[in-house]
Formats: sequence, C-alpha cells, structure tokens
Amino acid sequence: MGFDGAPRSFGTDAEGLHVVEYLEGQVATGRPPSWVWSDDVLVAVARLIRRFHDAAVTFIPPAEWRTAPPIERLPPFPADSKVVCHNDLAPWNTVFSGRRPRGFIDWDSAAPATRSWDLAFALWHWVPLYSVERRQEVGAADVTDPRARARRFLRTYGSPPQEGWIDAVLLRQEATCEELSERAYASARARSLWHRARSGLEAEMAFVSGLAREPW
Repeated sequence: MGFDGAPRSFGTDAEGLHVVEYLEGQVATGRPPSWVWSDDVLVAVARLIRRFHDAAVTFIPPAEWRTAPPIERLPPFPADSKVVCHNDLAPWNTVFSGRRPRGFIDWDSAAPATRSWDLAFALWHWVPLYSVERRQEVGAADVTDPRARARRFLRTYGSPPQEGWIDAVLLRQEATCEELSERAYASARARSLWHRARSGLEAEMAFVSGLAREPW
C-alpha cells in the first residue's frame, strides 16, 4: 500500500504463526510520559493516520471479513469512505522514535470500516476524551481543553470539526462495551478484563455525553 507506518508481514513460520517486522522504539503503554500528550504528537498522529487511510484506499479486501463493525450507526461525514481500518488506534498501539510516532502495531482488529469509525476511536484515546481524574491517571494532566484538541486533530486529518463527532465517539464507546461484554463469556480472563474495564468505560462515556450537551 506504500505505507511505512506498520510492520511488514513475512508470512507464517513452520508452526503456522504469523511473522511480522519488529518496529524498534518506545510503545506508550500504561502511564505514558507527559510528552505523549503534547500538541506536536497529536498533530503527528493525525497525519500518520491520514497517510494510512489514504494508502488503504488502494487495498481491495476479501468479500468476507471476520469482524463487521456497526458503522451503519455512525452519522454521515463529508468525504467519508470505507477503507480497511486499524480499529484500535491508541497510544498503547503506537511505536515512538525520538518522541515522534513511527508506526502502529497490533493489527489483529483490522477490518473494513469507515474513516470516521477509526477516527472516533483515535479521538477518544488520543485527545484523550477522559475526565480530569482519568487524564491525571494517564499522565495527561496538562490537557485542559479536550474539545480544542479534538478540533485540532480533525483539522489536521482533514475532516471538518462538527457536532456529530461527539456522537460518533459515543457510538464507538458503546460498541467497545458491547464487544468486551460479549467476549466475557469466552473465558475467565475475558470476564476479569471486562469487570476491570467496565467502570472506567462507563465514566468515559459519561464524560463524552457531557461534551455532547455543549456547543462544539
């Protein structure tokens, strides 16, 4: 696709395991350093996502895919199009080199969706659209105006900021809750993950719901 922000695939090994390139750098897991939440990084991530989506337009996916995101529930956006999306664009899946985003890893959830489906998830976790308390927990205490950062992210990507983006994030959050609750039936580990994540997700949804009641 001409996109260098993802590990190259080397096929499968003798045991049938998928072998991919190792992207050297720092991954922003856990409580990332404060520079991860800088405006410069936010802009660089938006540009990297745009390059990925533009490259993905040239890829023709197979007729069937193992996942089917409920993108029909999203509000329409200008110039929205269906592409193969990462579906988990967040700091914990981003590799940094010299405090700049180099690429994205963990493509297990990749599937055809719309650009806005991917962007809604990225807005949620890159702005981040968290409460003040949650922003402090992840080292983003300096983020005092999430709406301004969301507008900057969207302008950098090339999608006009508008009221519907808050609704899109809410739908993306609801879909994440549904997915985790469905997975909870699969194993004890999945149930534990859901129980740990549930209260945090509900708090983040409440925060975004509050944003939806304010002018953009």
